[in-house]
Amino acid sequence: MQSQSQVPLQIEHYIIGKTLGVGRAIKIINKKKMKNSRMEPKIRREI
Repeated sequence: MQSQSQVPLQIEHYIIGKTLGVGRAIKIINKKKMKNSRMEPKIRREI
């Protein structure tokens, strides 16, 4: 499988750059809320 340079995708005011896994779903998560509610370990498991 070859690595291709991709142009960042823009969805409304979000810019999607690097992908973290394989799949089709995009989840947009507020970093501050994630850290305040201690969701980080759960999100890391999902990835």
